[in-house]
Amino acid sequence: MRRSAALAGTLARGGGVTVKKWMIGVSALAAVLGGTSAYAGPARAATPPLSYSSVNLGTLSFVGHGGERAIAINASGEIVGQAEVMPYQPYTGYEHATMFVPGGTNVDLGTLTGYKGSSEALALSDGGTIVGSAWTGTADEAVMWAAKTHVMTQLFPGEATGINNSGLVVGAAGAACAPNLATFPTFLTPEAGCQAVTWSHGHLRDLPGGLPSAATGVNVHGEVVGWVTSRSGQTEAAEWISGRLSVLGLGQAYAINSSGTVVGGLTNGPAVKWQGRTMTVLAPAVPSTPGAVVSPVAYAISDSGVVGGTCAVVLSYNGWRFPCVWSSHGVQTILSTSWNGPATGVSSAGDIVGFDGYYSTAMEWSPQPLPRSR
Repeated sequence: MRRSAALAGTLARGGGVTVKKWMIGVSALAAVLGGTSAYAGPARAATPPLSYSSVNLGTLSFVGHGGERAIAINASGEIVGQAEVMPYQPYTGYEHATMFVPGGTNVDLGTLTGYKGSSEALALSDGGTIVGSAWTGTADEAVMWAAKTHVMTQLFPGEATGINNSGLVVGAAGAACAPNLATFPTFLTPEAGCQAVTWSHGHLRDLPGGLPSAATGVNVHGEVVGWVTSRSGQTEAAEWISGRLSVLGLGQAYAINSSGTVVGGLTNGPAVKWQGRTMTVLAPAVPSTPGAVVSPVAYAISDSGVVGGTCAVVLSYNGWRFPCVWSSHGVQTILSTSWNGPATGVSSAGDIVGFDGYYSTAMEWSPQPLPRSR
């Protein structure tokens, strides 16, 4: 969690076009998609994509918006992430962990250092226990907020990125380990010295693998995913079952569901899912400006197999990562074309959370019933 203010342009990595060009780009994309923001892709053109309604989750401040990011949603529909408090303009306020309440008042979960401190909520259990990280004034600390009371407890130096319903917490330990949510799409990339860990009832345990490493997701069975660093310095998607490491491929793994399906992205490659040793491409990487590649990523998966992440689109030679969802059958739907942004959480009901927009707006997308055929 870096203390420097994040620039809006950081969210537009791979974009960098003027507003006028962007509006032209949206029109071009609408034409490509047949006037809709959803598509199934050439291989599945006969299968219609789902339709989603969207809700702007708001902010903690009454002074405009900017820097709001919904990260996770549980089975009860509780949503957590981060929002700025009292920004005079986007990315100039203080970033606090937030519980978003659609149609209600968002809750500031607080920090370790007061109003001018910073924190972020990254995951929550179905019972409402929240984990994330908070700035101590000198380093970042993995923290936990109790369900309902939201009392904060410090766990270990670093970040907590996942929790299951048994209270098993996963993350990365180290004084320099913390996400910077403004640096999408690399906001969960580990820094030097990070160690993938689990935490349970006060006991911290290192997971095997080269440094840096990080654990990013855990399922109901205690199976953990994340990434490690190979001897040659390459980042490898990793899975730990009963503490034993398996490498899935070059890239990063972000989430695992109760069936053991893992999702993530390959280095400079496609968004993928792994089922055992079988890898399936969800969305391909696409070439952008000469020598550049726009890589999509899958960040979340529900127990029913619905996946949230980003898909890559090139408009006017510029690469964009739009929030996307893939059904359990692999049908892709683009959730928004307003700006770069990811879908980062999926509930058991199929509701999606994430953020998009030039100034980063926290969003929830809900699936709509398909029209009945006559």
